[in-house]
Parts: sequence; C-alpha cells; structure tokens
Amino acid sequence: MKHIRCFLRSILAEAEAQEYVRRNQARLLRVPATMKVNRPFLTLAEVKRLLRWAMWQHRESALLRLVLVTALRPSELFALRWRDFDSEKSTLSISVSVYRGVLRPYTKTTSEEDNAQRLVVPELARAALLEWYVRTERNGEDDFIFPNANGGFIHRQNYAMRVLKPLGEMAGIKRLNWQILRRTVATHAQHLGSPKDIAELMRHKKVETSQQHYIQAISETVKKTS
Repeated sequence: MKHIRCFLRSILAEAEAQEYVRRNQARLLRVPATMKVNRPFLTLAEVKRLLRWAMWQHRESALLRLVLVTALRPSELFALRWRDFDSEKSTLSISVSVYRGVLRPYTKTTSEEDNAQRLVVPELARAALLEWYVRTERNGEDDFIFPNANGGFIHRQNYAMRVLKPLGEMAGIKRLNWQILRRTVATHAQHLGSPKDIAELMRHKKVETSQQHYIQAISETVKKTS
C-alpha cells in the first residue's frame, strides 16, 4: 500500500507539473488502517520435534539442519552444488539462484559486479551435510546438493507442498513454510547479535527488513514451552 501511494503521488505530481491536471489529488492520500499481520515462527520445542520427525529422512534432515542455522532462501538452497561446499573451511559459496524455474547469477543482495556470497556453516549443519554427502549417489561435484528425482534442482513450491507441509503435520505444527523457517532463525538469533548481524545472517540489504518482517517478540509463555 505504501508503494502504491508513493507511485500515485509521483505520477500525479508529474502530471501536475506538465499541466495535465490542475492539482495533485494524491498529495494528502493516507494509507488505510489495516489489521496486524500474524507472522508465526517455530518455538525451539517445535524445531526439535520437526528435526526428530525428519531424522530418518536423510535429505530432509540435512536440509532442515542447514536452513535452520543459515536461513537460506529456497532459491539459494536448491541451486547449491557440491562444488559450492568447502568442508574444510566449513563454508558455502552462493553464486547462483533459482528464479521462476530458471538458474541465474545470484544478485539478490549484491551488485552485478559482485554476485557471490560466502556463507559460514556451523558445525552441526556441516556434519549433517557430510553425512548426506556419503549417502548420495553422485556423478560429480557439479551435482546439486539437494536434487530432485531426476538430478535437477527442486522447485520450492513442490517441496513446500509435498515435503514441508506433511512433515510439519507429523510434528504437530499447524503451519510450516519457507518464510516461517527463515523467520524462526531471525527470531531466535535476535539475542545472539546486533540487528546488523541478523540482517547479514538473513542476507538483507536493510536492517529494517529483518526487524519489521522477520524478528518477532518471544513471549514468556513461548520461552517456557521452548
């Protein structure tokens, strides 16, 4: 709504300057009051249940352990190949992403000249990736880390509906999607670093994006259940 108001003001301001209209009717336009948006996240107890149910699904176990400490977007996650994983340095190199079913250079939060990022992988996620590496049948280091049945990259919507949703239901979680997983990371990391640290973890250009849309307040009730 704020973007629409900004566009209307700009368009009509130019129209007024060009004398197409006598007055900018959007000058005093106000954003209407809206209901507060519910932005759910997983408690630590729910995270533990989710990982427990994924324990015997080796791909899902490794994938979730990685996402829940790195907050990878599905577009970043499903474009990763084994060559991007440096097990000795415990890092992942993000240089490609999936956009509308097509692989493209990674430019989500970087310039066109510097379209790659190096991500530190915590030890638990590194161990999960190494275990998954041993279990996979690979043709080479160019293989995707989390391939589909044909060896190609997974589509985020398919994975969300066919894997995440059923897995969440088995773990007793009412709603589970990519946004909730990323919001969970940001929310529980808020006491471990500064707002700037969280923004870097989420790979956001602006600190405000993490604060307004991802980091949620943890109530005393939630703390007790965690």
